[in-house]
Amino acid sequence: MFGWIKQWGGLRQFKLRGTEKVSAVFGLHVIAYNLIRLGNLLRPAMAAA
Repeated sequence: MFGWIKQWGGLRQFKLRGTEKVSAVFGLHVIAYNLIRLGNLLRPAMAAA
């Protein structure tokens, strides 16, 4: 997950300061990763149906 966020998610360095802002941006990237992963996990099941 962290490798994906750094390489493909576009989050190499934070341009924000403060733990609240960094936490919010990181949370959005984790949500995006989970949505992409969920789509890939459901794709074989949808193709078979």
